[in-house]
Amino acid sequence: MNNVVVNNRSSSDSLTKIAWVSFFTALLILLSKISIPIPFSPVPFTLQVLGVLIIGLLMKPSYSFLIISIYLLAGSFGLPVFAKGGGLSYLLGPTGGFLFGFLISAPLIGFLRDRSRTLTGVIVAVFFGIFIIYLLGSLYLMFLTKKGFLAVLKFAVLPFIPFDLIKAFIAVAIYKGYHSRFKNL
Repeated sequence: MNNVVVNNRSSSDSLTKIAWVSFFTALLILLSKISIPIPFSPVPFTLQVLGVLIIGLLMKPSYSFLIISIYLLAGSFGLPVFAKGGGLSYLLGPTGGFLFGFLISAPLIGFLRDRSRTLTGVIVAVFFGIFIIYLLGSLYLMFLTKKGFLAVLKFAVLPFIPFDLIKAFIAVAIYKGYHSRFKNL
């Protein structure tokens, strides 16, 4: 599969890579700021997952890992890149497991996308990426809250599934549009 980031051919290619990494990092920050608190959950509704899915589908796995790492590092240093601000407290708080799930999810989506070469494979990759985010977020919330799996599932996963399905289909549509237009890159 073709990716936004192509093989290094010159210094202009390096600048192109830096530009794409910067663009997708900024996109993830912007999508993080679209946040709606949910009264019964410590996890707000955001468009972060959409950004992670798009990054995973359009970037090489190594670059998606870099983008998410930059995002998490910027937030850990206190820059207000997360839904409600920045600082280590966000990485160590209720949303921390979900945030770290992004670090695995985006590269994994790209890895699976490269192996599948079919639309069905791309869709499976996206759903597996969402599953990883839910899994890590839930496990960390179970640790923090001392609540059981079903309790955490009720307030931190189930309410988000319909929205994340919509985000998944948006991300796949963006990927399809990109891939059909730029497959010769």
